Amino acid sequence: MASNQASMARRARERASQQQRLEKQARRQQRREQKKNTVAPKVDDPMNDPTIDWGDAVREIHIPVVEEEGTAEVEPEI
Repeated sequence: MASNQASMARRARERASQQQRLEKQARRQQRREQKKNTVAPKVDDPMNDPTIDWGDAVREIHIPVVEEEGTAEVEPEI
């Protein structure tokens, strides 16, 4: 009888986790639908677009030049 109770408890846990999974999928689908229905404002000038954070979108970074041995051009010293 203990194994019957254990399997009943296991099935109850599985049903609960499946219910949570289905609810989560439904919430995700609802958010996707809301996102699809949202219309972004049309802006002619991208610099004035409020949806773009230009401070984080554009970064200047220095990329070091890695030269392989024997392939670098030698500049004459003056």
